[in-house]
Amino acid sequence: MAIISFTCKRNIGDGPYLPPHGFFFLIKKNGAKLPDSILDNVKLYYYQNGVKTYVSDFGRAINEGDFHARDSGILATRNIGYSSGNDGVKTYFLEYLYGYFGPQDTLYADIPHLSEKDARRDPCYCYYPIREIKFNGQVAYTDPSIVWEPVYLFYKP
Repeated sequence: MAIISFTCKRNIGDGPYLPPHGFFFLIKKNGAKLPDSILDNVKLYYYQNGVKTYVSDFGRAINEGDFHARDSGILATRNIGYSSGNDGVKTYFLEYLYGYFGPQDTLYADIPHLSEKDARRDPCYCYYPIREIKFNGQVAYTDPSIVWEPVYLFYKP
């Protein structure tokens, strides 16, 4: 899966960054990355008006230069920004092959779609800033050991 990523570093004269940035995350179970067999088949979905909708571009991130995203087990999407910001979807669910983990995991993503005026004032200088991410109700943070892209780290017991 090819995910094109962009950081928030832009020239102010270019105007705010319009498409949502790539959203990257890593799930660790008992401190280790998930098996490739699970990562290759995990899906992300949400409900809108009672209809189960899969996030179409969700999957494993690709290796790019020194960013060994696929090898590290990183998952990625950009479309979550559109569904959260444009359609007001905030709660997403992870679906694992054969119900691998039992009860489904929930992902809360607050990614608003800002007006141009607000995007110019936002520290991200973008139309779709990530405001809050939670995994199974717990606030998630980016992994400080990964310097190529902001990658949220989720833990499973």
